[in-house]
Amino acid sequence: MLESEWFEKKVPKIKRIIYIPRNIVRLLSLSKNDKIAVKIKVEGKEVVFPTRVQFTMTKTGPSYRFSTPKNFKNYFNFERILMKIIKLKYINSISRNGKVSLSELANYKNFSITTWAELNQIVIWYENEGKRPYEPVITIPEIEPSETLAKYSGLYFAEGNKQGYFRIYATTRELAKLVIKCYDEMIKNSNLKIVIKFNKAYRDRRTDDEIKETLLNYWNGCVKPYKINDIKITIRRPNILKYSNKYAEFGTLMMYDGRIIPRLLTNLLIQKIIEIGKTNKRIIEKLFEGGILGDGGITIRSGRRKRAFRYIEIGTNKKEVEVWESICKLLKLNYKKQVRKGNDIRIRINNFCDIVILLCNGFLKDFPKQRDKLIKGLKNRVETHIIQNAIISPNYSVPFVGEFAKRSSSYLVVNKGELILNKLINFDKQMITLSPKGLKFINNLKQLKII
Repeated sequence: MLESEWFEKKVPKIKRIIYIPRNIVRLLSLSKNDKIAVKIKVEGKEVVFPTRVQFTMTKTGPSYRFSTPKNFKNYFNFERILMKIIKLKYINSISRNGKVSLSELANYKNFSITTWAELNQIVIWYENEGKRPYEPVITIPEIEPSETLAKYSGLYFAEGNKQGYFRIYATTRELAKLVIKCYDEMIKNSNLKIVIKFNKAYRDRRTDDEIKETLLNYWNGCVKPYKINDIKITIRRPNILKYSNKYAEFGTLMMYDGRIIPRLLTNLLIQKIIEIGKTNKRIIEKLFEGGILGDGGITIRSGRRKRAFRYIEIGTNKKEVEVWESICKLLKLNYKKQVRKGNDIRIRINNFCDIVILLCNGFLKDFPKQRDKLIKGLKNRVETHIIQNAIISPNYSVPFVGEFAKRSSSYLVVNKGELILNKLINFDKQMITLSPKGLKFINNLKQLKII
């Protein structure tokens, strides 16, 4: 890469346009739309950013200049600064087996990639024809497809912004940490902004300042090295619980980067993780887990079967539902598709055995609150009641009479429950007996402390 010597430049305050000295233009053979790195020294600190060379005609003849990023404006509040310009080289995409190539964006129309001032990093550029070009993003050429990235991919696929700029929401500190960790792993010139959105209950007597203090105490520790940029408080309608029983005690954290390329990189990551997951069960399990943590959840029964697990679900739409269905099929999950009004579709899994196997494989292990809720719900399922009675009975057989029959008749006789379908128990309408397969399955329940 060609680079200039350090030179002093007088910088007009406020303005973000800086003209390049003609001797530097000649030295580096700069022309319109060339990609450069600009290093500056301010008060002993050295920073660098990527930008494009722009061409304009002035009174003194042809001139070349560049724009400074918005988040660097504080570095240009001095009359004179030291700077250096490095001319970046165009390169081809990099791809190796077993890794996710983020540089593959260069294969799409109007995208290009260049070298960067730091080793093992690249810059992705997009020329928005006829419009203002997208701000470039510094990233790494390729990334290891870890379980953490798979979980993040599922989360963003379920919950994140699919059009425009990068944006995603989190309702827990664990999810916020996951997003920030994976965002930082991919984006090296971060422009992440964080806003807390809080829906205040109609009868909440706290002042806005008291609420803000509570929210900051909860969220501040998990967003480092970033800070909370804003807190937005709205008032919930008095009858909101008629429409939804969801309520985020500490609000929702919105994390966004106002650039297009970080979202495109995330979309590329999701696409590649799904492809890898077709032959890697651990990756696809974590992708599925991320979807549940995103636009999904765990539902527990009320009423007669109070506190019993009902189902886990992922919210999706007509365009993306086939992807989630293919993921369920890869994991051999029995699912039901519920089509709602408009574009809303729900994928639900309520199969007792499927959920137990998922949990044994580490499902939600990094999210103890949700995992505990799921396990407690399974403890109250009729399947657990049947197995518990069989374990303490001679020869693992229970007569189908009395209170036991009353509680389990609908499951066993009417619905022919999954313990029968999965051949975990034998049932002849007089006696229930654990099968050899059922005896092995008990070890999973003991491992999870369901029984």
